[in-house]
Amino acid sequence: MADFVAAPPVPRSYPRLAAFTAQEIAEAERCGYIGDHTDIADEVSWSCSDPLKFTSEMVEHGNNPRAWRGKPYLIWFCYVFENLKAIRRPLFAIEELFLHFQSNLIDNLAQMFAGCGAWDETITPEDWVRIHPVLQKYHVRAVRLLAIERE
Repeated sequence: MADFVAAPPVPRSYPRLAAFTAQEIAEAERCGYIGDHTDIADEVSWSCSDPLKFTSEMVEHGNNPRAWRGKPYLIWFCYVFENLKAIRRPLFAIEELFLHFQSNLIDNLAQMFAGCGAWDETITPEDWVRIHPVLQKYHVRAVRLLAIERE
């Protein structure tokens, strides 16, 4: 069974990957978090090779912005947010991220969007008006956490 069916890997050209060191980029590529999937509107289906997936250690690492797995979560959330209209099931993609990384780094995002995987819809213009401002504050928080990590 695939680990991800809605969240596409982050493309190598994504500018926020600059928060990673070269070693971290190599590790993210080995795990499958970074890839060359080109059409994010298509259904995705891929499995991650992160050795901590489905372990209790992921909770510790996913909730620490200075830990290696905290950064991919933040970067990936930014990527999904910045491509909300293009990703086939964007809210499910967000749910997949916090379930995989077992993270609550971005305030209460997990509690707010838990269960969105059941919503098998793209975001309509009406949804956009409601959802975008809510997710915008989480995006701002993720960007701030990435900036703090660089200092």
